[in-house]
Amino acid sequence: MSAQPRQRPRSLIELHYQVDDRFRMIGALAQDPNFRRDVHDIFNLIALVPIVVLNAMNWRWELLIDNQWTVPSDLWHGQSFELFWWSTLAYFIVDLLWVVSVSGSVRSPSVIVVHHCITLVYLMVPRLHPSLGWCMGACMSVELNTWFLIARRIFNKSGINPFMPSGELGEIAGMKIKATSIGFYLTWIPIRLVLYPSLVIPFLREYMTTSEELGTWLNPVMLAPIFQIILTVLNLKWSLDLVRSKLKGKGPEKGL
Repeated sequence: MSAQPRQRPRSLIELHYQVDDRFRMIGALAQDPNFRRDVHDIFNLIALVPIVVLNAMNWRWELLIDNQWTVPSDLWHGQSFELFWWSTLAYFIVDLLWVVSVSGSVRSPSVIVVHHCITLVYLMVPRLHPSLGWCMGACMSVELNTWFLIARRIFNKSGINPFMPSGELGEIAGMKIKATSIGFYLTWIPIRLVLYPSLVIPFLREYMTTSEELGTWLNPVMLAPIFQIILTVLNLKWSLDLVRSKLKGKGPEKGL
Protein backbone atom coordinates (compact mmCIF):
# COMPACT_ATOMS: atom_id res chain seq x y z
CA MET A 1 0.00 0.00 0.00
CA SER A 2 1.49 3.32 -1.03
CA ALA A 3 2.16 6.03 1.55
CA GLN A 4 -0.28 8.91 1.83
CA PRO A 5 1.05 12.02 0.04
CA ARG A 6 1.87 14.91 2.30
CA GLN A 7 -1.01 17.37 2.32
CA ARG A 8 -0.13 20.84 1.16
CA PRO A 9 -0.56 23.51 3.88
CA ARG A 10 -3.75 25.56 3.49
CA SER A 11 -2.08 28.59 5.01
CA LEU A 12 1.39 29.76 6.00
CA ILE A 13 0.36 29.66 9.66
CA GLU A 14 0.29 25.84 9.46
CA LEU A 15 4.08 25.97 9.26
CA HIS A 16 4.16 27.47 12.76
CA TYR A 17 0.97 26.31 14.54
CA GLN A 18 -0.84 23.01 15.07
CA VAL A 19 -4.12 23.19 13.13
CA ASP A 20 -6.72 20.40 12.92
CA ASP A 21 -8.85 19.33 9.93
CA ARG A 22 -11.43 22.04 10.70
CA PHE A 23 -8.69 24.72 10.71
CA ARG A 24 -8.90 25.15 14.49
CA MET A 25 -5.70 26.17 16.21
CA ILE A 26 -4.52 23.64 18.78
CA GLY A 27 -1.34 25.42 19.82
CA ALA A 28 2.22 26.22 18.80
CA LEU A 29 3.75 23.67 16.44
CA ALA A 30 6.08 21.22 18.16
CA GLN A 31 9.38 21.02 16.28
CA ASP A 32 10.65 17.59 15.31
CA PRO A 33 14.42 17.06 15.77
CA ASN A 34 16.10 18.44 12.67
CA PHE A 35 19.77 19.42 12.84
CA ARG A 36 19.72 21.05 9.38
CA ARG A 37 16.76 23.24 10.27
CA ASP A 38 18.30 24.18 13.61
CA VAL A 39 21.56 25.27 11.96
CA HIS A 40 19.65 27.28 9.36
CA ASP A 41 17.57 28.97 12.08
CA ILE A 42 20.68 29.89 14.05
CA PHE A 43 22.26 31.32 10.90
CA ASN A 44 19.20 33.50 10.36
CA LEU A 45 19.14 34.67 13.98
CA ILE A 46 22.75 35.81 13.65
CA ALA A 47 22.60 37.17 10.08
CA LEU A 48 19.45 39.23 10.60
CA VAL A 49 20.86 41.20 13.55
CA PRO A 50 23.32 43.38 11.55
CA ILE A 51 20.67 43.93 8.86
CA VAL A 52 18.13 45.16 11.42
CA VAL A 53 20.79 47.34 13.10
CA LEU A 54 22.07 48.81 9.80
CA ASN A 55 18.52 49.57 8.78
CA ALA A 56 17.88 51.40 12.05
CA MET A 57 21.10 53.43 11.58
CA ASN A 58 19.71 55.01 8.40
CA TRP A 59 16.68 56.67 10.01
CA ARG A 60 16.27 60.01 11.76
CA TRP A 61 14.60 58.71 14.89
CA GLU A 62 14.61 62.12 16.56
CA LEU A 63 12.33 63.49 13.83
CA LEU A 64 9.96 60.56 14.24
CA ILE A 65 9.85 60.95 18.02
CA ASP A 66 9.29 64.73 17.80
CA ASN A 67 6.81 64.27 14.92
CA GLN A 68 8.81 66.71 12.77
CA TRP A 69 8.29 65.12 9.38
CA THR A 70 5.85 65.44 6.49
CA VAL A 71 6.56 62.49 4.20
CA PRO A 72 8.31 59.19 5.06
CA SER A 73 11.42 60.12 3.06
CA ASP A 74 12.05 62.98 5.54
CA LEU A 75 12.96 60.36 8.14
CA TRP A 76 15.67 58.72 5.99
CA HIS A 77 19.26 60.04 5.86
CA GLY A 78 20.77 56.90 4.30
CA GLN A 79 24.32 57.48 5.53
CA SER A 80 24.80 53.71 5.95
CA PHE A 81 22.75 52.74 2.91
CA GLU A 82 25.59 51.16 0.90
CA LEU A 83 26.57 48.80 3.69
CA PHE A 84 22.92 48.10 4.43
CA TRP A 85 22.14 47.30 0.78
CA TRP A 86 25.13 45.03 0.20
CA SER A 87 24.57 43.21 3.50
CA THR A 88 20.94 42.61 2.61
CA LEU A 89 21.85 41.39 -0.88
CA ALA A 90 24.47 39.01 0.53
CA TYR A 91 22.05 37.65 3.13
CA PHE A 92 19.30 36.81 0.64
CA ILE A 93 21.72 35.25 -1.85
CA VAL A 94 23.37 33.08 0.81
CA ASP A 95 20.04 32.07 2.33
CA LEU A 96 18.57 31.28 -1.10
CA LEU A 97 21.54 29.07 -2.01
CA TRP A 98 21.32 27.41 1.42
CA VAL A 99 17.63 26.54 1.04
CA VAL A 100 18.15 25.24 -2.51
CA SER A 101 21.29 23.24 -1.66
CA VAL A 102 20.45 21.82 1.78
CA SER A 103 17.25 19.79 1.78
CA GLY A 104 15.23 19.82 4.97
CA SER A 105 16.58 23.17 6.18
CA VAL A 106 13.08 24.72 5.97
CA ARG A 107 9.57 23.25 6.04
CA SER A 108 8.42 24.92 2.82
CA PRO A 109 11.41 25.58 0.53
CA SER A 110 9.29 26.66 -2.45
CA VAL A 111 7.79 29.54 -0.45
CA ILE A 112 11.24 30.73 0.65
CA VAL A 113 12.70 30.43 -2.86
CA VAL A 114 9.89 32.47 -4.42
CA HIS A 115 10.05 35.07 -1.64
CA HIS A 116 13.83 35.48 -1.91
CA CYS A 117 13.76 35.71 -5.71
CA ILE A 118 11.10 38.43 -5.57
CA THR A 119 13.08 40.25 -2.87
CA LEU A 120 16.28 40.16 -4.92
CA VAL A 121 14.42 41.74 -7.84
CA TYR A 122 12.85 44.28 -5.48
CA LEU A 123 16.32 45.21 -4.16
CA MET A 124 17.28 46.48 -7.60
CA VAL A 125 14.84 49.40 -7.28
CA PRO A 126 16.82 51.31 -4.61
CA ARG A 127 20.05 50.24 -6.29
CA LEU A 128 19.01 51.97 -9.53
CA HIS A 129 17.27 54.82 -7.68
CA PRO A 130 19.19 55.54 -4.43
CA SER A 131 16.69 58.26 -3.46
CA LEU A 132 14.24 55.41 -2.83
CA GLY A 133 16.47 53.83 -0.19
CA TRP A 134 13.87 54.71 2.41
CA CYS A 135 11.42 52.37 0.64
CA MET A 136 13.81 49.48 1.12
CA GLY A 137 14.42 50.46 4.73
CA ALA A 138 10.70 50.60 5.48
CA CYS A 139 10.08 47.19 3.89
CA MET A 140 13.08 45.56 5.55
CA SER A 141 11.73 46.50 8.98
CA VAL A 142 9.72 43.29 8.68
CA GLU A 143 12.91 41.32 9.33
CA LEU A 144 12.60 42.29 12.99
CA ASN A 145 9.33 40.35 13.08
CA THR A 146 11.02 37.49 11.20
CA TRP A 147 13.75 37.40 13.86
CA PHE A 148 11.19 37.00 16.65
CA LEU A 149 9.38 34.31 14.65
CA ILE A 150 12.58 32.25 14.31
CA ALA A 151 13.64 32.88 17.92
CA ARG A 152 10.26 31.72 19.16
CA ARG A 153 10.57 28.51 17.14
CA ILE A 154 14.04 27.81 18.53
CA PHE A 155 13.12 28.48 22.17
CA ASN A 156 9.75 26.71 22.01
CA LYS A 157 10.53 23.41 20.32
CA SER A 158 7.95 21.60 22.45
CA GLY A 159 5.14 23.78 21.17
CA ILE A 160 3.86 24.72 24.63
CA ASN A 161 1.51 27.61 25.35
CA PRO A 162 3.91 30.56 25.84
CA PHE A 163 1.65 32.19 28.44
CA MET A 164 1.28 29.19 30.70
CA PRO A 165 3.46 28.79 33.84
CA SER A 166 7.03 27.78 33.00
CA GLY A 167 6.75 24.51 34.92
CA GLU A 168 9.49 22.00 34.20
CA LEU A 169 11.09 24.24 31.59
CA GLY A 170 12.44 26.55 34.26
CA GLU A 171 11.98 30.27 34.67
CA ILE A 172 14.74 31.31 32.23
CA ALA A 173 13.44 29.10 29.41
CA GLY A 174 9.90 30.20 30.16
CA MET A 175 10.87 33.87 30.01
CA LYS A 176 12.62 33.35 26.66
CA ILE A 177 9.48 31.78 25.19
CA LYS A 178 7.24 34.52 26.58
CA ALA A 179 9.57 37.34 25.46
CA THR A 180 9.95 36.08 21.90
CA SER A 181 6.20 35.40 21.58
CA ILE A 182 5.32 38.88 22.84
CA GLY A 183 7.95 40.40 20.56
CA PHE A 184 6.54 38.48 17.61
CA TYR A 185 2.98 39.79 18.08
CA LEU A 186 4.08 43.32 19.00
CA THR A 187 6.06 43.60 15.75
CA TRP A 188 3.57 41.71 13.55
CA ILE A 189 0.73 44.17 14.10
CA PRO A 190 2.50 47.55 13.61
CA ILE A 191 4.77 46.35 10.78
CA ARG A 192 2.68 43.93 8.75
CA LEU A 193 -0.80 45.34 9.40
CA VAL A 194 -0.10 49.07 9.80
CA LEU A 195 3.20 50.01 8.15
CA TYR A 196 2.95 47.80 5.05
CA PRO A 197 -0.53 48.98 3.95
CA SER A 198 0.41 52.60 4.70
CA LEU A 199 3.36 52.37 2.29
CA VAL A 200 1.23 51.62 -0.79
CA ILE A 201 0.23 55.25 -1.46
CA PRO A 202 3.74 56.74 -0.87
CA PHE A 203 5.24 54.06 -3.15
CA LEU A 204 2.65 54.88 -5.80
CA ARG A 205 3.52 58.58 -5.54
CA GLU A 206 7.22 57.79 -5.91
CA TYR A 207 6.44 55.76 -9.02
CA MET A 208 4.39 58.58 -10.56
CA THR A 209 7.07 61.17 -9.76
CA THR A 210 9.84 58.99 -11.22
CA SER A 211 7.75 58.26 -14.32
CA GLU A 212 7.26 61.98 -14.94
CA GLU A 213 10.99 62.63 -14.50
CA LEU A 214 11.97 59.82 -16.89
CA GLY A 215 9.17 60.53 -19.34
CA THR A 216 7.94 56.92 -19.33
CA TRP A 217 5.60 54.82 -17.20
CA LEU A 218 7.74 51.73 -17.83
CA ASN A 219 10.55 51.93 -15.27
CA PRO A 220 11.86 49.79 -12.38
CA VAL A 221 10.03 51.84 -9.73
CA MET A 222 6.71 50.41 -10.94
CA LEU A 223 7.69 47.25 -9.03
CA ALA A 224 7.44 49.10 -5.70
CA PRO A 225 3.65 49.70 -5.53
CA ILE A 226 2.88 46.37 -7.27
CA PHE A 227 4.97 44.25 -4.89
CA GLN A 228 3.82 46.30 -1.91
CA ILE A 229 0.16 45.61 -2.70
CA ILE A 230 0.89 41.90 -3.08
CA LEU A 231 2.79 41.76 0.23
CA THR A 232 0.06 43.73 1.99
CA VAL A 233 -2.63 41.34 0.76
CA LEU A 234 -0.57 38.34 1.88
CA ASN A 235 0.00 39.86 5.32
CA LEU A 236 -3.72 40.51 5.70
CA LYS A 237 -4.54 36.95 4.59
CA TRP A 238 -2.08 35.40 7.04
CA SER A 239 -3.41 37.61 9.83
CA LEU A 240 -7.02 36.66 9.08
CA ASP A 241 -6.01 32.98 8.96
CA LEU A 242 -4.32 33.37 12.34
CA VAL A 243 -7.32 35.08 13.96
CA ARG A 244 -9.84 32.72 12.36
CA SER A 245 -7.92 29.66 13.49
CA LYS A 246 -7.54 30.98 17.05
CA LEU A 247 -11.27 31.78 17.30
CA LYS A 248 -12.19 28.31 16.05
CA GLY A 249 -9.77 26.77 18.53
CA LYS A 250 -11.48 28.42 21.49
CA GLY A 251 -14.77 26.65 20.85
CA PRO A 252 -18.18 27.31 22.44
CA GLU A 253 -17.11 25.95 25.80
CA LYS A 254 -14.66 28.85 26.09
CA GLY A 255 -17.12 31.61 25.44
CA LEU A 256 -17.28 31.65 21.62
